[in-house]
Amino acid sequence: MEFDQGETECPSKRDNKLSDVSEPASKKQYTSAELECKPPSVFMSSQLRHTILQGICEPSVFRAGCKWKCIDWTHDDWSMQFSDEVLPLRFGPRLDEGTSLDQPVWESSCTKGEMTYSKLLKWASGQQSYSTTFGSEAESSKHWAYVDYFYMKNLANSSQLREIINWGAYGFPERGIDDSTLWIGTLGANTPCHIDTYGCNLVAQIMGRKRWVLFPKSQSSLLSSTRTPYEESSIYSQAGFPRPSLLSHPKLCHTTPYVVTLEPGDVLFVPKHWWHSVENLNFSISINTWLELPSDEEERVREAIVMYQVNSLCQGIHSLDLIHSVFNPNMTDIAVMGPTQALKILSERVFGCNHSKEFNNKEGNGIAKKPNVKTESDITMAYPLVGDKVAPMNQAGSIPGMEIVQCLSFSHYMQMVYGDKGEMVHKNMSCLSASQNKEAESESDSVNCEQLKLLINVFTDPQVVDVIKTVLDEKLNH
Repeated sequence: MEFDQGETECPSKRDNKLSDVSEPASKKQYTSAELECKPPSVFMSSQLRHTILQGICEPSVFRAGCKWKCIDWTHDDWSMQFSDEVLPLRFGPRLDEGTSLDQPVWESSCTKGEMTYSKLLKWASGQQSYSTTFGSEAESSKHWAYVDYFYMKNLANSSQLREIINWGAYGFPERGIDDSTLWIGTLGANTPCHIDTYGCNLVAQIMGRKRWVLFPKSQSSLLSSTRTPYEESSIYSQAGFPRPSLLSHPKLCHTTPYVVTLEPGDVLFVPKHWWHSVENLNFSISINTWLELPSDEEERVREAIVMYQVNSLCQGIHSLDLIHSVFNPNMTDIAVMGPTQALKILSERVFGCNHSKEFNNKEGNGIAKKPNVKTESDITMAYPLVGDKVAPMNQAGSIPGMEIVQCLSFSHYMQMVYGDKGEMVHKNMSCLSASQNKEAESESDSVNCEQLKLLINVFTDPQVVDVIKTVLDEKLNH
């Protein structure tokens, strides 16, 4: 079966295969699943866990560190695994060469559909078109398809993968398929550049190649951060990654992106509060797990403040188009939530928080990305830590086989995306607006779309939220 593979595949077998991790001093007996994902490290499991959560302050990657059996699976193997299970998809536009985006391809502008894995393969190879739930035709030559945020615990047939997926070799033996998320996408599938407000992230590349572009939180002002479309736990950049326009966002030229292309078997660590955008360079499968941090309790209070501000600003908005323009599709329940319920959620977050005093010596072992299906695991005491502050010196370089992701100038990144003419492309590029929505206005509403977005971004600005949180802590501790 032939696919539009995009960039040329690198050999699946590497010449520089790395050795397995040494046995811990405790002589812990690993399960078969844990042994199949041993990183190239002499650290004991608990030491590596501590290093990942506390000692690494830059994106880092274990090259060829994952040995899960599914790394070697073919499309036929995955077709057998999924069988007749229907997978939810979103479709977005593939971009012509030299074309950039003045804003991201938001989820609300994507069309939706469902396919089995086998049918997705046929669609990706151009053997058939697909009619989306909106009635439009999606063709692989013009569109990409993405199965994103698919919680593996919801797989109809998970028994085989349950024996394979385990993050114990990286210090998290309690994390397996129930704590992992699956991502399957065709050439060009991507996610908008965003920050996850909770936790940190481990990502294993299973099939194909995927480019990650990351930025430190300190560059947020250069990335035009926004809380619209609103989604709990996500702060978005308004720049149109993975093909951003410097004409629309000139401050990008001052950023320093960390760029890495993951190959099958690579495992990427994304530290807390790092911006990241992802693009499939060909048909790709990856699996990730979000790791909870002690500071997440405080972050949940901040997110509750943001939720309350957004809900309050949207009280009395009657236009569905206006609601859809400022909320992610999975967050519209917040838009229609009454003030009593919003206040209840805020109160539960504020007065249910331990304010980190009891939390500093504990470490979370579970977090879900999408709040509408969130199931948090209990806090484990198995590997006690002291807070979640990063060490002053990055320890990634001291772990054999783990390397810090390369930091580039933005012009270098543009050359990577557009080729040798990358420096000139942004001067003459044609910019596409990814949004399909018209300016949402209604005579019955007191504000238009841009006005509402401005108000939301003002009332949810980190400076505003930090002041509220500081005063709240002072009052609670008085």
